[in-house]
Amino acid sequence: MPFRFLIAAFVLVQLCSTSLANALELQLDNRQGEYRLEQYLDILEDPDGKLTLEEIRRQPIADQFIRNTGSVPNRGFSKSTYWLRIRIHLHENALASKWWLEVAWPSLDHVDYYFPGDSGYQLIQTGDEHIFRTRPYPHRNFVFPIKHMQDQPITVYLRVATKNPLVFPLTIWEDQRLVEYTNQNNFFFMASYGIMLAMVLYNLFIFFSLRDRSYLLYSIYSSALMLLFVWSNGTGFQFFWPDSPWLQNIASPVLFAIIFIAMISFSRRFLNARHYIPEWDRLLRYLIYPSIALLIWGFIAPSNFTGRFSSILGMLVMGLSWFSAFLVWRKGNRQAGFLLLAFTIFLVFAFMTQLRNHAILLPHLAHVYGTQIGAVIEMLLLGFALADRIHVLRREKDEAQVLTVQSLLESERTLERNVVERTTELSEANRKLSETVEQLSRLNKEKSEFLGIVAHDLNAPLSGVLLSVKGMETHYDQFDALQIKGKLIDIRGTITHVSGIIARLLRLDHIEEGVSMASDPERVDLSAIIQALVSDFTGLAQRKNIMLKHDCCTAAVITADYFSVYEVIENLISNAIKFSPPGTEISIRLSCLGQQVRIEVRDQGPGLTQEDQTKLFQKYVRLCARPTGNEKSTGLGLAIAKKLTQDLRGKIWCESKHGHGACFIVELPMAASDEVICSDSRPDCMDVVQGRIPD
Repeated sequence: MPFRFLIAAFVLVQLCSTSLANALELQLDNRQGEYRLEQYLDILEDPDGKLTLEEIRRQPIADQFIRNTGSVPNRGFSKSTYWLRIRIHLHENALASKWWLEVAWPSLDHVDYYFPGDSGYQLIQTGDEHIFRTRPYPHRNFVFPIKHMQDQPITVYLRVATKNPLVFPLTIWEDQRLVEYTNQNNFFFMASYGIMLAMVLYNLFIFFSLRDRSYLLYSIYSSALMLLFVWSNGTGFQFFWPDSPWLQNIASPVLFAIIFIAMISFSRRFLNARHYIPEWDRLLRYLIYPSIALLIWGFIAPSNFTGRFSSILGMLVMGLSWFSAFLVWRKGNRQAGFLLLAFTIFLVFAFMTQLRNHAILLPHLAHVYGTQIGAVIEMLLLGFALADRIHVLRREKDEAQVLTVQSLLESERTLERNVVERTTELSEANRKLSETVEQLSRLNKEKSEFLGIVAHDLNAPLSGVLLSVKGMETHYDQFDALQIKGKLIDIRGTITHVSGIIARLLRLDHIEEGVSMASDPERVDLSAIIQALVSDFTGLAQRKNIMLKHDCCTAAVITADYFSVYEVIENLISNAIKFSPPGTEISIRLSCLGQQVRIEVRDQGPGLTQEDQTKLFQKYVRLCARPTGNEKSTGLGLAIAKKLTQDLRGKIWCESKHGHGACFIVELPMAASDEVICSDSRPDCMDVVQGRIPD
């Protein structure tokens, strides 16, 4: 029995020594696009980091390579430099494809790749202490080309050194399969980053709404954790800071320090640890100081020690945070249960990561994506915890509001009685105030309009008079008597026009103030007034080549204020002449309708738009239609006519279609003693035509 045992042991030792000395040769075949290299690796430790390629290829050092017999090689935190050797042989059907060697560990500081070329071994130097473009293939991991030789096996070497955990997950990829693998990984990373970023933005929004620092601390913690994964996956160095190896090297200790500080602060505040567990709260607070030291140290001198220190400090922070959440949950705080579950899941995956960092091997999925998956789950659970916190705060607020409402009900009943009593008074006072404000606003607006129009209408003629007088004063010796007379006639005409404007303003002012401008009512012959006005306007109509026609078949004598009636008709005929183009006609017609006498003034001018008709009788209004002979218009004539007509208990309106002239109509009431004669047998019952200049 002992003899057989010795024979078996000897055979086993011989087999092991053979396997350690001679690595398998990888046979690349185009039928397979991916080859894991764990069993094809020879590994040599170089404690001083001084060996060269020529030295490791010669005996006796070449025989010191040890074949890897486990899973992915993991040396944890190590100060040694490691050489990796892989023997590769390409079949004929694999020669047509491109092949790539991937080192799927982005946080390696120095990676030297030696591969055979036409004139000996060639070298590619890269790593996260070199700028990103030193990499032969733009990838978040280290990807190197495999240069094949016809029908000959090749041997490639990797020299690796880093202050971060040393892990060697090596794979050989066919070119198209590498692209597919990269796209799958990128999709996973973008999905996890998207979830993290959404949680950060959502909780920042809640923080700005509620001003609760728990949400801000959670957002800082989540942001730092997301950036840590961006660093550890290599996407940060590839896309965000490819030309800054310094930033790539300080990212790990700095981000770990921020995560620890934010996690401790968030846990203490969210759990209200000072109230529930004051002793453990002090321990949590003390852990902030080494985290701050790690933050400063990471900026100044990141090294192998900072990696070990952050790993140990991380286990302490996560473990103590988990235990604190457990204690608070045991004391009946429901929100602590969410935190406990989140920390439990993350702690399991983080513990796997720490075991990986210290060279205790785990399945490939756990030490590549496990921590990131655990972090996403943890962030979602923490989000649920914060959402539950909002629910609890809202419920507490509702309960406080109910108590407040109950305490105010009695006071409210008393106040309601007083409010009801005062509401009527306040409403009435408010109504009067609103009316007063509206009236003052209207008056102020009218005053501004009035001043603007008056300034415009008076400034031009007065300026003309001033210029004429100044010219005569300066050059009086150059004017003869006839020229001086002409100037004086022009000045008189201008002064007459200004006097008319002032008279209209005074007239309107008296009417608005309620001052009666009429004498005692008298018998007024409307036909005589129309004939007199037609005669007065004949000269003006002749100058514009306008025909004036009036119907005198109806003679009406009413009891009214003569001057008011005269001014109303005068304004209508004057406006018709101002706005009628040359070569047209104006008709004035007098008729009776029951107990009403109607006066119509119809022109063939441009007519009025719908908008103009709505503001026709307002003061100071400028209409779209303009005088056709450069006449002046103050915008007061129709306003005065309307107010005078209302004083006469009559009505005035306009019928017009734009482009087809206008008809102004005035209806005045008749008294029982008034006389209206409609007869075609009168000697003057015909159209009286005046003012047309023969062609």
